[in-house]
Amino acid sequence: MSSRQLQEWRQYANLEPFGEERADARSAQVAQAVYNVHRRKRDNPVKLQDCMLPIGEKVAPAPARRGTWQRMKDKALSIAGVANGR
Repeated sequence: MSSRQLQEWRQYANLEPFGEERADARSAQVAQAVYNVHRRKRDNPVKLQDCMLPIGEKVAPAPARRGTWQRMKDKALSIAGVANGR
């Protein structure tokens, strides 16, 4: 690829974004629309940026919930029962 072709592709990408970043933005738009359609009236609408995937940013993991192994087993069995049509 010549340097001219590369420059043309860069200009085209500025006009019509493509690639993974653009795909993430499209997915975020869908998530935003679904959330905002189903939110309660008293809740604020979610912003597009809130639905974007945090690429390259450090995100704090959600705190782990504590529970007994029996509760986790019961939950897993109930999910498996629903999946198997019980």
